[in-house]
Amino acid sequence: MKNRKELKKKKRIKLRNKKLIKQYPWLLPRNVWTGKVLDNFDYSWHELDGLPDGWLKAFGKFLIKDMGELLKKAHFEREYRIVQTKEKFGRACIYDNGVPKSIYEDFRHVIHTYETISENVCACCGRTDVFMTYSGWDYPLCKHCYETHINDTRPYEEVISDKDTGKMADSYTIRRFGTEGNEDTTYDIHETAEKIRRAYARKTRRSRR
Repeated sequence: MKNRKELKKKKRIKLRNKKLIKQYPWLLPRNVWTGKVLDNFDYSWHELDGLPDGWLKAFGKFLIKDMGELLKKAHFEREYRIVQTKEKFGRACIYDNGVPKSIYEDFRHVIHTYETISENVCACCGRTDVFMTYSGWDYPLCKHCYETHINDTRPYEEVISDKDTGKMADSYTIRRFGTEGNEDTTYDIHETAEKIRRAYARKTRRSRR
């Protein structure tokens, strides 16, 4: 019975990924330099699956949609390559081969927005507005996931490293260095954070029915 459930789950994932990749061809894993599809690729994963499950659950579809709209606008869907996606210092990191100048600023804004927001989204379950914790490494976790998945005898309250926040950021600031001095630009990302909160709340309500 367990094996049957696992097979059905894998089949659902492959079907979902096929649908996603058809709509967003840049999610298809390819060699960064040659552009060739990876050997033995079976649709069991896509290019953003290097991010923790919790982040993909919470804002994966929003991130893909926002990236996809800009790539389509620049007619760069076939050329775009993701080099690596991962968690680093408790934050989402997306490395790519670059985008055309026409969408560069907007595309970087999309990436920076979700990278910033990820710092307060549980990397395990996707719960929004959680604390960053430190238990040998930085990782945003809700209390339940910390107690369930982390082998640390200290109470959750003792490993919180951002006691003053615990909320997804409403903005982020980029510092640009120039010969005439440095310039800070602050970007409002409140709407995106609210969109992610509402989506998580809807999922939670459905799961309780």
